[in-house]
Amino acid sequence: MTDTGTGPETIVAAAIRIAVPKEMAQETWNGEPVYPAYVTVSAPPPARHPNIMQPMFEVTGRTVGANDQGFLTSSGRYVDRIEALAIAIAAGQPFIDHPSRCSHKLYSEDLW
Repeated sequence: MTDTGTGPETIVAAAIRIAVPKEMAQETWNGEPVYPAYVTVSAPPPARHPNIMQPMFEVTGRTVGANDQGFLTSSGRYVDRIEALAIAIAAGQPFIDHPSRCSHKLYSEDLW
């Protein structure tokens, strides 16, 4: 977990990541990649993953798998559901108690 200088890193938004097309991801300039391997798309609470995935599908025609659903942190990092849970616990973020709560992954329903 990263300290942002203003306290511990926290979970701030639901996010998805979309792989950059292979031909773009392989482009380099002076030996460095021109494009990232993934683009992260997020929306502030109370948005949940479907609130992001449906518009992205309408725009791109691409679906997002379970491994590409995660969260944005207060330091701007995309993290998967497992790391997100560890960050939220370490930061002392309050959780919403509900019957479908998962013990090893974070879901937006857990926070907002």
